[in-house]
Amino acid sequence: MSPDLWLPLITTLLFFAAGVILTILPVFPGPVLVFAGVAIFHFWLPESSPGLTFLIVSLSLTLLTLVLDFVLSVVGARRYGATWKGSIGALIGGVVGIFIPPPLFWIFFGPVVGAIIGELLGGRGVKDAGRAGWGTFLGAMIALATKLAVCFFIIAGFTLFLIRNLAHA
Repeated sequence: MSPDLWLPLITTLLFFAAGVILTILPVFPGPVLVFAGVAIFHFWLPESSPGLTFLIVSLSLTLLTLVLDFVLSVVGARRYGATWKGSIGALIGGVVGIFIPPPLFWIFFGPVVGAIIGELLGGRGVKDAGRAGWGTFLGAMIALATKLAVCFFIIAGFTLFLIRNLAHA
């Protein structure tokens, strides 16, 4: 492996690691960082990169995760009966959860608690509010699983293309 490849590769791997970690901690859209790693490598060393087609597919998947992240959480909440008040509560709970220790716990459960509180403040019963909270949680977990799958798919594809390109160099 050429010494000229080390710095771009290490930079890309750091973007991949940060992307996966930030996917688990939903503070920043992690798949965007994974894509950024692929794009940086592509423009830094185009002759060793997986290619423009892979870059476009990675971008498409990344954009899809951004849309699905929002849609799946809302669909999950709505499927279990959340009203707009529960949705607003989930949003507020997610933001507040970032700042409550331990943040890793509250990042996941803040939206659930927020949805429940939003529904209760909107005059719904405990059972309906709990269902809305459960739907919020399920939607968020499906969105998380989707984002992680896309991150690992992009990383695996990048790795396979890189190995193939290095073997033929």
